[in-house]
Amino acid sequence: MHSRADTQQDATPDAARAATPGAMRAMGLALIAALALVFLRSALVAPHAAELMTVGDNDSIMRLLSVRDWLNGQGWFDMSNARVLPPEGLSLHWSRYVDLGIAGVVGGLSLFLPYPEAEALTLVLWPGLLMVCFLALTMVMTCRLFGPQAAAVAIIAVVLWRLTGFNYFGPLQLDHHGLQILLLAVVVFTLVTDGSEIRRGVIGGAAAALSLAVGLENLLPIAAAGVILAVMAVASGNRGRLQLQAFGISLFAVALPLHLGQTAPSEWMLARCDELGPQILGLVGLAALAAIAIGTMAARSPGLRVRIGAASGVAVIAAAGAVWIMQACPYFPYGNLPDTVREMISAWIVEARPAQTFIAAAEPLAFSHILPTLATTCAATAVILWRRGTGAAGTHETRAAAILLIFAWIGTVGSFAQVRMTVLSAPVIPVLMGYTVAALLDMRRQIARPGLASLAVVGFVAGAIVPGQLHLAFTVISAAHASSGSSAGVRDGQSNGCRHPDIITSLNRLPEGRVLAPTSLGPPILYGTHHMMVSVPYHRSAEALGNALLAFLSDADAFHAVVEQSRPDYVVLCGDGLYADGGAFVNAFLRGERVEGFVPVTGFGSGIIVLEVVR
Repeated sequence: MHSRADTQQDATPDAARAATPGAMRAMGLALIAALALVFLRSALVAPHAAELMTVGDNDSIMRLLSVRDWLNGQGWFDMSNARVLPPEGLSLHWSRYVDLGIAGVVGGLSLFLPYPEAEALTLVLWPGLLMVCFLALTMVMTCRLFGPQAAAVAIIAVVLWRLTGFNYFGPLQLDHHGLQILLLAVVVFTLVTDGSEIRRGVIGGAAAALSLAVGLENLLPIAAAGVILAVMAVASGNRGRLQLQAFGISLFAVALPLHLGQTAPSEWMLARCDELGPQILGLVGLAALAAIAIGTMAARSPGLRVRIGAASGVAVIAAAGAVWIMQACPYFPYGNLPDTVREMISAWIVEARPAQTFIAAAEPLAFSHILPTLATTCAATAVILWRRGTGAAGTHETRAAAILLIFAWIGTVGSFAQVRMTVLSAPVIPVLMGYTVAALLDMRRQIARPGLASLAVVGFVAGAIVPGQLHLAFTVISAAHASSGSSAGVRDGQSNGCRHPDIITSLNRLPEGRVLAPTSLGPPILYGTHHMMVSVPYHRSAEALGNALLAFLSDADAFHAVVEQSRPDYVVLCGDGLYADGGAFVNAFLRGERVEGFVPVTGFGSGIIVLEVVR
């Protein structure tokens, strides 16, 4: 006969057991509402998708241009853009596999629609398909772990949280981050759910390998997944061993052909630290060997201390090997950039700035991305500690919540180094939002002071969900304010006003030439005009990135040096922003000052400044 404590340890948590008809209906309604919202957003954008790309994400614009080039006959292995710094062109470190998926959608639609319409529809259909997949995976994972009530909240969180609902799965988002979030969610799913260890290990390893082929953003959480599996195998002595080994073997076995499949044979052994190549494959190979060794010793060693000692030895050897391999990648992944450019990236590129700078200045990104992540991570941590301490959480719930929180804390802590690392927690934050709300509601039903629990629910929703909606309201109000003719200074000139489709395409009135522009304008000009660029925000070209930063964030000497070296025909910059908080030389053009060698070209509106370079 089992005691109540034993039953709690072996059973699923109360929230997961509460699959009442009402809770299931709530989950179904939440899914229908979320899908309706995704469809509505896509339908509103679709008629104007092609034009709106100029105000979209820079990387999504460059991804679309890459797909176009490939469909127009550019080689599979050739990831260059010939219109950047011609005749050499710009080589991108991106994966052609993402282009393959997007091109597949364009090709399928082209069977029924003219190509321009098929391409425009793909701009909303591709991210919409990824969003549906992510919604389904989030729903299934949350429901299995914490029940349908938590799943209903998680579903709504996916579409309302700015990071997932708009930035990476919203219309026009062709960049690979949405796919990366989905692939990492698959890896996490295999860690927290039950089933065949070998099957889960193979699926998790394959998803991790594809993620690394697409980009290296998930390298840290993938390593964390391997460590989690190793710890579970060592702790149990046998449970998790097969999953650990299958994960490691699958990771290497899939990563190697993916590397060979997207890299020209002449470049298979070329050292590149910003993509899946020999160095990263070396890390993956070490991880596979370590997984095999730790799994084998976990099964054969009878004592926990012996297993810990043996696993620690393997880990130390693997870590030493990883350090040796990565010596070829100093300043990962910006080893090819001068120190000055790297410093400017940290100071002025939005995604490279730390989270605390956004919070201190009360910038919109703090409300849309950072605070929801921080509030959810902290609240979920407090909830699982409280439930574990009171005996309300069994082993299943504790293990699942702990694993999810590892990934949440990676993204949360990492964002205080670079805010872009918030995306690493994106696969689990909606799940933890659902778990936290469901757990607080469960606490409300059980404790003697339900009012206190109700206050906790309201406080969590206010801290984790409402800020993103405040940001949305801020965006709408700001857009209306800007359209009324007001000009608010924008830090380092990052403004969407000068990227309006009509403004960008009006540049086609100029004779074809080489354009020098800040980071915010390079890709839109490539997309909407016939001009060539000498400056774009991509680190593979130290010259192109240096031109975009040094010319618009430095003094007069740096600006003239860039112009002299890159030989542009035109200089284009936004007229409604400040560059380097007003400290850059180019702000003189915004003030209407005349500079020898640069003749203003009128007729493009006050939102943009166009200068012809006279030599």
